[in-house]
Amino acid sequence: MFKIHLFSLLCCTVHLAASENKSDLKPHVVMMLVDDNGWAGVGYNNPFLNTPTIDTLAKGGLTLTSQYVYKYCAPTRGSFLTGRFPYKLAATRANFIPWTLPDGTHLSYAMLPKKLKAAGYYSVHIGKWHQGLYTPQYTPVGRGFDATFGFLEGGEDHNTSRTFGNYCRKNEVDLSFGYLAGGSPYPHQWSNCTWKSLPATALHNFFDANSTDITGYNPYDNRYDTEEGCKLLCENRIDCVGYSYRDQDPGQMHYRQCFLVSKVGGEGVKNPSFQSAICDRPTINTTIAAVGLNGTYTGTLFNQQAVKVIHSHAVTSPQQPFFMYYAMHDTHAPLEVPWRFMAPYAARFPNDTKRAIFSGMVSFVDEAVKNVTEALKSSGMWENTLYIFTTDNGSPVSVGGSNHPLRGGKGSNWEGGTRVPAFVTGGILPPSQIGKTHNGLIHICDWHATICALAGVNATAGEPHAVAPLDGVNAWPWISGTQQESNRVDMVYDHRMYVNYSDPKRTKPCYTVNKTDGPHCVSAAVQRNGWKLVVGPEPQNGWFGWFSPNVSDPVNKSSPVITDEDCYPMPCLFNLNASITEHEDVAAQNPAIVKTLLQWVDDLAYEYHPPMNNPAIDLDGYCAAINLNKGFVGPWMKEPNQN
Repeated sequence: MFKIHLFSLLCCTVHLAASENKSDLKPHVVMMLVDDNGWAGVGYNNPFLNTPTIDTLAKGGLTLTSQYVYKYCAPTRGSFLTGRFPYKLAATRANFIPWTLPDGTHLSYAMLPKKLKAAGYYSVHIGKWHQGLYTPQYTPVGRGFDATFGFLEGGEDHNTSRTFGNYCRKNEVDLSFGYLAGGSPYPHQWSNCTWKSLPATALHNFFDANSTDITGYNPYDNRYDTEEGCKLLCENRIDCVGYSYRDQDPGQMHYRQCFLVSKVGGEGVKNPSFQSAICDRPTINTTIAAVGLNGTYTGTLFNQQAVKVIHSHAVTSPQQPFFMYYAMHDTHAPLEVPWRFMAPYAARFPNDTKRAIFSGMVSFVDEAVKNVTEALKSSGMWENTLYIFTTDNGSPVSVGGSNHPLRGGKGSNWEGGTRVPAFVTGGILPPSQIGKTHNGLIHICDWHATICALAGVNATAGEPHAVAPLDGVNAWPWISGTQQESNRVDMVYDHRMYVNYSDPKRTKPCYTVNKTDGPHCVSAAVQRNGWKLVVGPEPQNGWFGWFSPNVSDPVNKSSPVITDEDCYPMPCLFNLNASITEHEDVAAQNPAIVKTLLQWVDDLAYEYHPPMNNPAIDLDGYCAAINLNKGFVGPWMKEPNQN
C-alpha cells in the first residue's frame, strides 16, 4: 500500500498562486472516457440497462447526440489528447498492437496536459493509456501529466492485470504509477556507457545469435546503420551491455551488421576482450510497479484512486486548477465484473451469461461515475468543474454490447462504430443549458481545443514542429449557449492509405488517388452538412439489436454479417439529417454531392498521414524491461526513434 500513499502525497506537492476570488479561478475539468461502450450502452438510450447516475447527470446537464470518435481505442484517445483527426495518428495503423512495437503517438504533438501547464493546471491520468510506452517520453508523465496510475498498454485482465498477449510467457502484469521528478518522468533515465566496439570473436564466444541477435529496427531514419548508430542503439536499450559492428561476417549464418549483447541473453565463454568492452549497467526499474495491487478488480482500483486524488487536491491545492483524464477499462473485454453488479442481470437474462456480465460492467461504470461526481461535490470542486462523459468507440458486436439502432460496431466507420453517447455537466455549465439536447456535430478532437480555450491557453502552442496542424475547434460557445450552432460542419471519420496499389498481395479493388509518386489505395469516410460518404470496403454491414452476440444470434468475427463488405467499388452516400441508421444509400440520387465529397477525399490524400508500415517489433527489449521490473511492463528504450 506504500505506493498508493506515495502517489497521494505527490498529488499534494505542487502549489501555484491563484486569485482567492473563486470567480477568477480557471475551471476544473474531468474527462471520463468509457471503453468499448456504444450508443446503447447507457440507460437513457437503452431500456434494458440500469444507469441511474448517468441518466440523472445527463438529464441535469447537456446531452450531445452527435459526438463522434474513431472506430477503435488508441486513435480516439490520441485524437482527444492531441486535437488531431485520428487519420493523422500512427495508432490507426494497427492500434499499437502488439505491445512490443517501438511506437507511439507522434512526439511532435503536444498533448493536452502539457499545454494546460501554461495555465497552472495539475493534471492526473487514471486508467488506460494506450499511446505508446517503449520510452519514458511516451508514458503519461512523459506527455505532460503530473501523476498517473493505470496500465500502459491497450488491454489486460480486469482481475489480475495480466497483459493481453503474454509475449514473454511470464504472465506479465501491466499496472503502475508514475510522476514527475525534477521535471522529468520517473523512473529516471538510465546512465550512458563508455566502451569500445566488441571484437567479433568475443561476441561469438559469448552468446547464441539465434536467441539474442537484434538488428536495428528504426523505420524513420538510418541512425542505426553505422557503427556509431549501433552504439547509440545499445545505449538506448535498457538490457544492452555490449555491441559488435561488422561490415561483413561470412562465417556467421545469422549475420547482422549490428549485434547487441544482453544481460538476459545466452550463456557462453566470457573472455578478457569481452570483459574490457562490456558496460555493466546498474540494475534499475523502468516503472513504479503497483506490486500487491494486481489481483484486485482494476476498475475498483482506478475508481478509488480517482476519488482519493480529488479529495487530496481539494484539501491541499484548492486554488490550483485541476484536470483529470479518467480512462476506464470497463466495458472492454474480457467480460468480467464483480458479482453484485452482474447479479440483477443474471436474474433478468438467465440464459445469456455474456449479456448479464456486460450489463453488469455498465452498472459498474455507473457506480464509478457516481463516486467521482460525489467526490467532486463533497470536496467543493463541483461548482467550478466541467464534467465530460463519453466513450472511445462503439461496442464490439462480436464480443458484447449494443449500438442499437445504429449500423455496425467497433472496427467499422458506420455510425455504430463511431457515434457514441456523450453529455456534459458540472457547475460551470450555464443554467440555460441544463436539461437540453444538442444535435450539432462535435468530434472527440474538439474537446482538446475546447478545454484549452476554457483554460485560457493557445491550443496550437508548444508544438512548433508538429507534423500536422490542429483539427479541433472550440465548442464552448455552442455548449454554453452563447452560440446557436456548432462550429463544426464537417469531419473525417477515417482516411486510410496503408495499402499500396502496386502491392502484389493486394487482392481487392480499391478507390485510388493518383499522387505524384503513383496511385494510392484509399478507404475513407467523411461527413459534411449531414451528408456522409463511405469509400469502402467497409465491414460489419448489419444491425445487431439490443445486445450482440446473443443466444439467438451468436455473431462471431467470422460471421458473414461481420466479414461482408460494402461501399466498393462504388462509394455509399447517406443523409444523416434524414436518418442516422444508414439503411438507405442515396448515392445514385445525389451524384453532385458524391462528386464534391470524393474530391475532398482526394484532397485529404495530400495531407499528413503516418508511415505506411509498423516499425519492427522489439520483443527482446520489451521482455528485458519486464525482467528488470520483476514481471511488470515498462519502457525499454531511453530515447525515441522518431526524428
